[in-house]
Amino acid sequence: MRSSLMNFEMVFDSDKGFRKEELKNIAFVSEHNVLVEIKYVGICGSDFFYMNKYRGENLRLGHEWVGVVKESNSLNFSIGDMVTSTATWGCGKCAECLIENENQCLDNIVLGSEKIGMLRTQCVIDEKNLILLEGFTLKSAALLEVAAVGHKIACKAKIEGDDILILGAGPVGLLSAISLKEQGLDPLLIDVEPNRVERAKKLGIRAKILGETLLLKTKYDVVVDCTGDSNEKIGGWKYLPYFVRPGSYCLIVGHYEKACQFDSHLFGKFALRVEWLKGISGNEYKNSITFWRGRLENYTNDLITGYFKLEDVSEAYKFASNLKKSLKTLVEL
Repeated sequence: MRSSLMNFEMVFDSDKGFRKEELKNIAFVSEHNVLVEIKYVGICGSDFFYMNKYRGENLRLGHEWVGVVKESNSLNFSIGDMVTSTATWGCGKCAECLIENENQCLDNIVLGSEKIGMLRTQCVIDEKNLILLEGFTLKSAALLEVAAVGHKIACKAKIEGDDILILGAGPVGLLSAISLKEQGLDPLLIDVEPNRVERAKKLGIRAKILGETLLLKTKYDVVVDCTGDSNEKIGGWKYLPYFVRPGSYCLIVGHYEKACQFDSHLFGKFALRVEWLKGISGNEYKNSITFWRGRLENYTNDLITGYFKLEDVSEAYKFASNLKKSLKTLVEL
């Protein structure tokens, strides 16, 4: 039986901020649907990128989430199962979706758009978009989406070389470094914020302040930019010339509001290879879950720095924007 409490979501208006809207007529529309009660939603740095660019009344944020099945019309999911999903829901019919590359589907639904976000109490989801979680607590499971991105970055980086530099000690950069460390590598993680550098060191990651690293003049096989320039972040892109050597591989993860300036002479001189990361697929997410099972729990309490109720989502985003205090902020339902 569904809860008698009002079901609602929080919707962002670029002029007025967040508002509360009731979710009406939550019902199954096919035999493959599952009713999920959302438990935690993580605030992501990319949320600020989209909030800053958005001009309208109906942005529905929230793509890092975990929930519990309340009702099921699926043979694959039972009441009480812990579930999540990738940040994109594919059409389920195209060639990319059939091999679980939903992030490459041209007709997908993106969580954190005007169509849907997970800052809501409940959601009806087609079973093809759900991923079953076992061996995690709810809190550690709330970190799985960003941990999956970090693991994908780590897997790409280690193929390209052993000398790996990660710009940005936020959740993505930190979890990338942790994944590499768990696989026996020793990346260097740098940031301009001393608190984030110290937090990384406490987790056993080799970390330094940006200015200190620039003075060393060390060059790297791989440079991963997890910064971007939203939420007043510095944007690590402009520092690439100081860290690359001929043939370096550069992976850009952070979102940039301003245009990234390409120095064609630099790229030609060093024969740099540059790639932008485009989300994670269902297969990549599932492989990451296998990797993080038994590992992520060891870092969960250090990674989560704040909890807020859904009704207090405005305060949650305000707290999450403070890079000196916040690492990963969760909205708790």
